[in-house]
Amino acid sequence: MRTFTKYAVLIIFLIGFQLCWASVGQHPHIKIINPIINELSDGSTVYVGTIGPGQTIPVLFDAITETGGKFGTGGRWDKIKITSVPDGWRGFDSKLHENPLQISVKANPYAEPGNYTVRVRVIDENNADLMGNITLTLIFTVNHNIYSYSVEPDVANVGTYQPVRFNIHIYNKGNAPDMFTISTEGLTSWKFRKTVYVPAKDDKKIVYEVVGTEEETCPITINIKSESSPLIHSSKNVTVNIRSDIKSDYKSVVNGMLIFPVTESTLYAFIGLLSNIL
Repeated sequence: MRTFTKYAVLIIFLIGFQLCWASVGQHPHIKIINPIINELSDGSTVYVGTIGPGQTIPVLFDAITETGGKFGTGGRWDKIKITSVPDGWRGFDSKLHENPLQISVKANPYAEPGNYTVRVRVIDENNADLMGNITLTLIFTVNHNIYSYSVEPDVANVGTYQPVRFNIHIYNKGNAPDMFTISTEGLTSWKFRKTVYVPAKDDKKIVYEVVGTEEETCPITINIKSESSPLIHSSKNVTVNIRSDIKSDYKSVVNGMLIFPVTESTLYAFIGLLSNIL
């Protein structure tokens, strides 16, 4: 009986030792899941992505880990706090106990191109899961050429008070979403602005209408500007020929009126077809 007791105590001791060793030997990790996927540990440095000046990028982490902590089986991270950002940048901590844990980083609207460092602390509140805190270094690249675009057509013919429609395609090449405002210069009678949201690594196609009230050949500049920074902008020069002769009026109605009754749509289609014969 005494021998059995000794072996039982020895086995319990060895199991406890192994569990304690596993707990000590395995350091807790945290997984970044957006905009990249990577497993990180205390002191890790990771490249997160490319953004434009002034843009805000969300960074998501999985709150659950399976390493470190009690008996080496992991636990739950409670919060991520941003401890250091470059001059003119802003950091937004995660909420407590959310999953995934999301922080956001907003670049300086006048940031020059290059790499920038943000440091964060991942927190196990009150050390409840025996994981302590870990620190991470996040690297962001600022690029002013953060989007591409196209505008069609280059030249349009239209009647007075008739809309000409430009097809604009914007592609956001960065890891942060943004709002873009489209406007024109050169046509004094038209001051319409249109704002569009473009997600990260995504594109949007927009129809932008211009209307002239007087006969003229009008060089127009279409401006595309980011709401995040005045440093992110592009322009495209196009030409609109505004005429009030019958043929031009017929051709222009193919575009329709800005607002016209549905009952007249058949008539507009017929006139547009006639214009292609004239």
